[in-house]
Amino acid sequence: GSSRVDGRYHTAREDQVLYLSSSPELSMAESARLFRTVPMHRAAWFTCAFEVALERVLDLTSPAVLDTLGLSIADLVQPGPAGFKRPQTLATAARAAGFDALLAPTARPHMTGANLVVFLEILPTTGDTVVKAA
Repeated sequence: GSSRVDGRYHTAREDQVLYLSSSPELSMAESARLFRTVPMHRAAWFTCAFEVALERVLDLTSPAVLDTLGLSIADLVQPGPAGFKRPQTLATAARAAGFDALLAPTARPHMTGANLVVFLEILPTTGDTVVKAA
């Protein structure tokens, strides 16, 4: 869906992104929000585990990192699409700075956990697999 619709940490023109969640429950909650805007049959929904090797991850769940950036969690979890502008700008800057991914707090109300937003176009294109199903 990332190539069809803007997300919190990407725009449709920056479609080389993979959103991963810290739990199956969070993954389904995040997907349910997206699938209200992009038609997809519920039978196509599934979860799986991934093993990911990344070198530079910007941890937006860290209060110290947010403080350094002059941000709060509230800045990152505003309802979208209007609430996506600041996170999208941050993600674009992180890409430009060479980060492989963002670790970001969930914006789903009443849920805990985080999402790993992987910038696929930045990852090495050697023959090594850096994202694989676990």
